[in-house]
Amino acid sequence: MDIKKQAFISHTYGIDQDFRIFFYSDTNSTHLYTHVHDFFEMFVLIAGRIQYKTAGSTFFLQPKDILYLNHHQPHCPVLIDRTKPYERIALHVSARTLSQLSSPDLNLCECFSKDVFTVYHYSQEVYSRIFNLLYRLFSVYPGSNPGNRLLGRAYLTELFVEVSRGNSAPSVYSFNRDSTDLQLPTMVRQYVLEHLEEPITIDQLASYFFMNQYSFMHAFKKCCGISPYQFILQQRLDAALEMIKKGIPLTTVSHSCGFSDYSNFYRCFRKHFQKSPKDFAEHEI
Repeated sequence: MDIKKQAFISHTYGIDQDFRIFFYSDTNSTHLYTHVHDFFEMFVLIAGRIQYKTAGSTFFLQPKDILYLNHHQPHCPVLIDRTKPYERIALHVSARTLSQLSSPDLNLCECFSKDVFTVYHYSQEVYSRIFNLLYRLFSVYPGSNPGNRLLGRAYLTELFVEVSRGNSAPSVYSFNRDSTDLQLPTMVRQYVLEHLEEPITIDQLASYFFMNQYSFMHAFKKCCGISPYQFILQQRLDAALEMIKKGIPLTTVSHSCGFSDYSNFYRCFRKHFQKSPKDFAEHEI
């Protein structure tokens, strides 16, 4: 079964069934505004660059990040890059239904009602199990017949048992308002790799994160212990190292990694790795 993508139309406040599930794909932001609703929402970012505002905090999300939004919790996505489709899965779940499916020993609503709002990025193994269960929910929605409704409840139970297990795993990567700055290195590295051949300025990066230059540089240095300039250079050199290992010509590596000329690349590479690009290529490949 192919999951059908659709453009988002409008928000609703209530839900009159156990769950609804949608795969939204948009390239505009006319419908993105702060809103609330009377049901739980599980949000999975599939593609796009967005900033998500909720619970008094702002988060920059990556594909596969998952949010669990409580009922009556104000939230709003902000589209950063309109050149890329904004795609996400939205699972709306009746709070009453999920409470009924819970047991005295396991509260399936817990992921939606934590005291500190958290963004989750699971391992590929856990994410795949979660996505497969979402796929099953698509297969029985809308649940117009009794069989689909029973299967839907069974899949909901299995999904949120998996979520409960995943959220308690020590390997899960997550962040909240107290650790949101930890996103910066990952997001900056992603930006650098996507613009590796181009000059990258601090002003560009600050704008990408909706910050002024001073705030961005201060936050980055506090989080990483080095300046953004040093970090960008490090990412370029690490990328160059991987290209050299693949036998790519050195002049091509220099250009592809954003160095203005080969002599500049040579100096930076030798200083960082204590070996020239040519020596590395001759002895490490």
